[in-house]
Formats: sequence, C-alpha cells, structure tokens
Amino acid sequence: MRSPGHLRPLRSPRHLRSCRSPGEAWPMPARRPARSRRTAFTLTEILVVVALIAVLVAILLTALGKVRTKARESSSESTMQAFANACELFQQDHRTYPGAVPERVLASAANANVNITSTQAALLQLLGGYIRESDGAEYGQAPYTTWPELAITDAESPGGFFRMRYSLQRIGDGPRINGTSYRPYFSASERNFGVATQFGPLGAVGALPTGDQLPDLLDAFDNPIIYYRRQRPEGALTGNDNSVQYRRLSNRAYLQPQGADGPGSSLQARRSILSEVNEYGGDIQTADRSLAMLLRHPSIPDVARGGYAVFSAGVDQIFFAATDGPGTRNDPVWDLQAAGLVESLRGVDLIREYNDLAVYGGQ
Repeated sequence: MRSPGHLRPLRSPRHLRSCRSPGEAWPMPARRPARSRRTAFTLTEILVVVALIAVLVAILLTALGKVRTKARESSSESTMQAFANACELFQQDHRTYPGAVPERVLASAANANVNITSTQAALLQLLGGYIRESDGAEYGQAPYTTWPELAITDAESPGGFFRMRYSLQRIGDGPRINGTSYRPYFSASERNFGVATQFGPLGAVGALPTGDQLPDLLDAFDNPIIYYRRQRPEGALTGNDNSVQYRRLSNRAYLQPQGADGPGSSLQARRSILSEVNEYGGDIQTADRSLAMLLRHPSIPDVARGGYAVFSAGVDQIFFAATDGPGTRNDPVWDLQAAGLVESLRGVDLIREYNDLAVYGGQ
C-alpha cells in the first residue's frame, strides 16, 4: 500500500487546458430539465377554498347572532328591572302598585274591544298625563276639561262608567294623585318607550275617540312588555272575577290573535299558552291555569311570587310559546295544570323552560 506521499497530485485547470487540443470546444455541462411553473389554481381547489370560506362565515354569523341576541336579552332585562324599581318606588309612596285603570275594568268582558292594557295603565300612573274622575273636583276643571275622555263600562263606578281624561303631550310630566303632584317615577328612552305598531291602534274602539294610542313599554326586540299586578292579596291566583289575585285579560291585547301574520298576529298569538284561542286546544280556563303556574312560587303551591310580574317574550316574540315548554315540539303542553303535570313541574323554573324573560317583585 502506497503512503500518502506517493499519491498522484490533482491536475490543475491549467493542466486540463493543456490536454485540450487546439480548436476543440469545451464540453458543455448537462442541462437539467426546466421545472414547469403553475400559473393558476384548479377549479377543484377554488371550490374547496370557497366552501371553507362559506363555512367560516356561517360559523361567524351564527356566533354574532347569538351575541346580538344575548345583548338584546340583557337590554330587555335592564328595562324590565328599571320598570320594576319604579313600581316599588310608587308602592312606597301610595301603598299600591301602579295602574291608572283598575284591573277589573281592563279585564271585564264588557270591555273586550277596549284594548288598553295593564302595562299602559301603569305607565300612565308612573309618568302622568291623566286624571281620573275618582281623583276629585279637579276632574271638572281646566286644563283637564280640554283633554279627551275615556268612558269605560264599569258597574262599580258612578253612573256605570269608569271615567278618565288623558293628554299624550303631558305624559312624562309626572302624575297628580289626590291633589298632589309627583315627579315621574320612571324614565324611559325612545328606544323602549313607544307604540307597538304590530298590535294595531290599542283602545281605538270604544275608548280613545280621537284615535290616539297610549304608549307601550318595549323590549329590545320591539315587542311590548307585559305587566301583571295583583289586585288582592289572597284567593285563587288567576281567573276573571274580583275574587282572584291576578286577571290575565288585563293584557288581552297582547295575547289575543289579531291582524296578519307577524308579531302579535293570529299565528303568533295562537302559539302562546296564554291565549285562549290556541292551536293546541286552549280556552279561557286553560289559559288562566297556565298563567297561574307562571305566577306561582316554584316550590310553594298556590302562592304567588310577589305583588307583580313583568314578562318579555324574548327573541321569538311569542309569550310562552307552547312549543318551547314542557313536552315536545310535535306534542307540546298547552295546559300547565294538566293531570299529573303539576307535581312534576314543582321546583322547575318555567321561565327558563320557555326562554322568555321575567322579573317578579313586591309582596
């Protein structure tokens, strides 16, 4: 074996040049094949990208929709709580919860076409802009004599009519009760204080001769908020006479079918367990029983949660839709006091079951 010293030295480029014969061209290096360049996406790749973008947009819109709905629910609950606080302040001053028109008048069968609601009557007494005949001699004095008058059938009032004058322009000036003027108990923004146009001109038949419409309290879904106040501290929870605590028909305009399809329409109202004209066989008695279950204490039978209740229909704009509660969408429960159901619902938060919003208060 040769030692490293005997290795043959490498030839230099000069040596290589010396080995090339004159006129002989240098050998050309082998050329690699050119790599082809793609200048466009295939149709399949474009369709895959478009499909992925569509899926992402759908997920994003769904998430944004849920966030928006949650924000509206929070805003609605804030409005309802502010209204409830105003009711509490009013009760502290006057030992009763607000309502310029008695529940017996609002719920009377004789006044089925007089669609003034308990919520509207409460707003009047919290904000002012009215005077009742029962308030005293001022009723026949200026400036009240220039205000339009409501004359609603009521056997317990003098002459068989409950009489009240109102001024839409004076709503917000504060109520005048028993000769004393008070500051407004409730402050509502234009966003949640207006007219629920989907329900038609409330009170236009037999109540507001000028075609005026009393304001509604609106939630963040532009749906009216229902307010029930207890007319007496004992007796059956619901029904349609003066012996019961609550009168469902004091808000009949928000619950009865009317008009074309849409919020407050025949289709929407027929899906509510509080409507006596119901797709699921409802009538006056079953609607009253269902309201009683919503008003009762979840753990104590036949005891109301408080002196008043405030309800919002929420995102579906249907007050306690039958398809949202117990049962199934194909076989919903429209009578919450049906045989065997009351015990199974004891302790159940029905408001959460129906995805509606509620605030209870008072004693």
